[in-house]
Amino acid sequence: MKTNVILLACLDREYVDKVEASIVFALNEFSKLTVIDSEEYFKEYVESMHAEVDVLIADEAIYQELHRVQPATKSYKIVEGKGVDNSISKYDGEMGILSCIGSQYLNSVIPEEEKTHIIDVVATSGGSCKTMTALGIATHLADMGKKVLYMDAEVMQNFYEFMPEGVREEYGDENMALGFIKNPREVKATILGAIKKSSFDYFPAFKEPVFAYNVSLEAYYHVASFVAELGIYDYIVIEHSLELSMALVRHLSGSRMLVICTDSTAYARGRIDRFMKNIVDFNGQCFLVCDKRRAHVDSRLLGDSIIYKYPVCDSISESKASMTINDFLSEGLFKAAAEAVR
Repeated sequence: MKTNVILLACLDREYVDKVEASIVFALNEFSKLTVIDSEEYFKEYVESMHAEVDVLIADEAIYQELHRVQPATKSYKIVEGKGVDNSISKYDGEMGILSCIGSQYLNSVIPEEEKTHIIDVVATSGGSCKTMTALGIATHLADMGKKVLYMDAEVMQNFYEFMPEGVREEYGDENMALGFIKNPREVKATILGAIKKSSFDYFPAFKEPVFAYNVSLEAYYHVASFVAELGIYDYIVIEHSLELSMALVRHLSGSRMLVICTDSTAYARGRIDRFMKNIVDFNGQCFLVCDKRRAHVDSRLLGDSIIYKYPVCDSISESKASMTINDFLSEGLFKAAAEAVR
């Protein structure tokens, strides 16, 4: 039986390193992967003619030049944004490639990843960009083509302040919020989509503190778990209260993706260490977003000189007085954080 050849050509070495091993492992004994991942090899390759390959997958920057000399039964472009038609989004990693090339090249049916991923966003001190980080992650994930739900699981909910002017008052719907909390089965994509005012869906906000409605923050964790089981969303981004309650500790102990917002003071690492000691059963991934906006006024700020236990995936050094999620997109704020957690 002939060998099926899948040719992957991409000069982004970081991307190739991320997907190559998983693809090789998934291919059956009749299929093999050939990789072009350097400028030198690419130039050498296009200078000669080649027999047809079964699947050509090439970065959009070199696709046309390679396709000219490399006939293929099926061809796909690797693109930075959302994958459409014959294109594969870089953001989808190896699963994007495996789902496109077809089962005839694979060992067996590739098990689906967990449909909905919950991203928990917390802070170890006030004023550390927690709301901005959570909304920035949600905004950029949605811009990557993902279906996203944002939940503000705080006593006082103010995320709508970062929404575009003219629609900020539309984010509060206490009756709808109460209905979702009391009966999570009513949370459907069609319902949440009807109140969508941005690139992602959101859980409606209470205008008063949640305890005024006899609602506990723990109820949000139950709703998030239920919605995750429905598989409606790719991601649920939950912004949590600053206070570390027992209910929150239990929730975060089972978290698979945790983002901690911190400042750059000399005490930052100690606060993070004490915070994580309380999350005793945590076995997921943890990233930091560092707020450096006060570095010029506080002599105790150490900035990059702090050696953190967890990787810093993003930082913010300045912000506008009235920043909105539109600014997060146009200026690329928190995009690195979104790429880290996806």
